[in-house]
Amino acid sequence: MIVPLFHPRKDHWLHHFALSVEKGSHDAVDVNGLTPEGRTTVLVLGMNDQMRRILRYELWRERLFVW
Repeated sequence: MIVPLFHPRKDHWLHHFALSVEKGSHDAVDVNGLTPEGRTTVLVLGMNDQMRRILRYELWRERLFVW
């Protein structure tokens, strides 16, 4: 099955994605795909690679990352 990626000019972020904050030994903010397009985009673009998750957490903690 072919699934299109999220298109930022046509699609709405909140319809396709949600964020979750993970606190513990690896503080991180994950991007969760809510639709097939969102899940595919997260996977293909590596949006939850370890360094991206940690960077998002640090920005979120400093109130510089807003969704």
